[in-house]
Amino acid sequence: MPLIFIILPIVVLTPISIYLYKIFRRQVMFLGLKEKNVLNRILPILMAAVCVRASFFIFGVGAVIVLQYVFIAIFLDLIYYLIQKRGWKIKDCKVFQFLYFSQLLALLILGCILLYGFVNVHSVQRKEYNLTTQKKLDAPLKIAMISDLHFGTVMKAEELSKYCDKISAENPDVVVLVGDIFDERTTRDNMQRAISLLSHVKSKYGIYYVYGNHDYNKYVDKPFYSAAELHQRLMESKIQVLTDEVVTLDNNVTIIGRRDASQKRKELQDFQGQMDPNSFLLLLDHQPKQQKEGIDLGVDLVLSGHTHGGQIFPIGQFAELLGFNEQNYGLREVGQYRRIVSSGISGWAYPIRTGGHCEYVIINVKSE
Repeated sequence: MPLIFIILPIVVLTPISIYLYKIFRRQVMFLGLKEKNVLNRILPILMAAVCVRASFFIFGVGAVIVLQYVFIAIFLDLIYYLIQKRGWKIKDCKVFQFLYFSQLLALLILGCILLYGFVNVHSVQRKEYNLTTQKKLDAPLKIAMISDLHFGTVMKAEELSKYCDKISAENPDVVVLVGDIFDERTTRDNMQRAISLLSHVKSKYGIYYVYGNHDYNKYVDKPFYSAAELHQRLMESKIQVLTDEVVTLDNNVTIIGRRDASQKRKELQDFQGQMDPNSFLLLLDHQPKQQKEGIDLGVDLVLSGHTHGGQIFPIGQFAELLGFNEQNYGLREVGQYRRIVSSGISGWAYPIRTGGHCEYVIINVKSE
């Protein structure tokens, strides 16, 4: 296990454990334990320890629940402080006092958020973008985009089949799979089943796939299948995998498919000699990075995923603010350069999504 997955939880959970002890102690005192009762200190310590243990794996559902609870508790503490600051007689409201000090209010809010997150992650929307280009296209171009399926975590085969049928009904010219269609939890059977379903999506020019950081199974010691097996199965199913490769389609369209940024890969300028600058340049890159390089190269449209649109609010917003991701979600336009970042068709690690939504994307491009 990488050292960062040990250091980061310790750094994050140390102040959180102190805060949890304080609110749990306040809770047990409110519920009747006397100041000198030894349980007054032992129970809060045990409760805080259980929360810390449940959340030590920072990418697990336990961490999501505990951190959401802490954010809610802090928010309610701030509200309570501001109410007192204004001199309102909150102590006269016994119902609010009970809900606040017993932590029932925080737990009720947490339950509502988790219920919303569970429903939201199982609800897939159709997202459409209509773009124009100065490049000469022989006919309007319709692109269907799927990213971040993480097959087997949330979405099952029956649901995937339904969305594959919906995308086929769009009659796209090209289908692009922009990484993390699979991850470390995807079994070999699930991998084969998903490829079978995806390969039957109908399109004029075919299906093109670029790997995400999870597709390589690099985060586990004993994966269910190797990266070579995945690659072979994709190619056998007529899904064209692009690993730092360029493909020219009819209709004056060039697709550049990049290796994921987590792998050793070519620089963007290395593709310059492989493409016609008068062609519509479509770049597939799982992680939304290197915007400046894309603009300098004259790329017309970049399609990315990876961020999940911030699967758990407000992680995506913080990641963009702090520079971990250049773009969290949606369409960004700089002159003739456009980049679309999808929130993905499903969720990763746990069946909860409180930030953004799940989607498949339809992009219509026509000449000005």
